[in-house]
Amino acid sequence: MPKTILAVNSYLEGREADCKNGLYSRAHLWGFWDLRDAGYDVKLFPGLPPSRQSSLVTGFTRLTRGYFGDVGGALSLIRASRGADAIYVASGEMPLLMLARKAGWVRAKVAKWA
Repeated sequence: MPKTILAVNSYLEGREADCKNGLYSRAHLWGFWDLRDAGYDVKLFPGLPPSRQSSLVTGFTRLTRGYFGDVGGALSLIRASRGADAIYVASGEMPLLMLARKAGWVRAKVAKWA
């Protein structure tokens, strides 16, 4: 069974089809397709639209002035990470993901661009 990689790239949301059709450079996928070609099961994490975030999460993000990044997106990613062997974060700050990994709530290995 191939390893599952959950790929996160916040500025690419909704453009995977454009990349497939040659309308947007594949280079923006930061090697996701190369990993697929190598036999990995790569899933692009779609993120959580702001309209679906609870007012509590949105209020917490505002109250902390973004110190913890996109809280709603991070919580959604933590939930989605079940079953993934690795999480590849190409863009976007994910301090809550890193805290959840340290606490043992996320078992997948995390690779993140600085």
